[in-house]
Amino acid sequence: MANLPIPVIYNVLNFNDTYHSKYVLLSKYFNKMFNKKKKFSKFVYKIMNWYKVNTYKEEYETEANRDWYELPKKFIVKYYCKSYPKIHLMCYPEFMARKLHRDDLQEYIDNNMRPIDDRKKIEVIRFLYLPQISVQDISYCGW
Repeated sequence: MANLPIPVIYNVLNFNDTYHSKYVLLSKYFNKMFNKKKKFSKFVYKIMNWYKVNTYKEEYETEANRDWYELPKKFIVKYYCKSYPKIHLMCYPEFMARKLHRDDLQEYIDNNMRPIDDRKKIEVIRFLYLPQISVQDISYCGW
């Protein structure tokens, strides 16, 4: 290992680099190369920005000076995704179809969605975004 150039050693160690590794202590060169603050902060900011864009914020209600039922559909769906308990969210499409007495929704569920035990959250989100479902339908079905 003493005969290998430093850049080669860096490339090899880079595959094992994690947030908790101590490669920065080896030398000043490695301290510059394995600067965790730079490397991982980029990913942290990506996650933070995604979360801001894709989750519901209570400011939606106050900025728009509207009641919850007058918000656009995308904000209501975001609110359900963030706050509704997952175990109940998975059953929500069937509940909605039964409560609204809508056979078209039940047909969509039967043809396009997995059983409740195997269902993913994104399937329910896609269901709520269907054009056949209005804000009034979601409001009528309730929490």
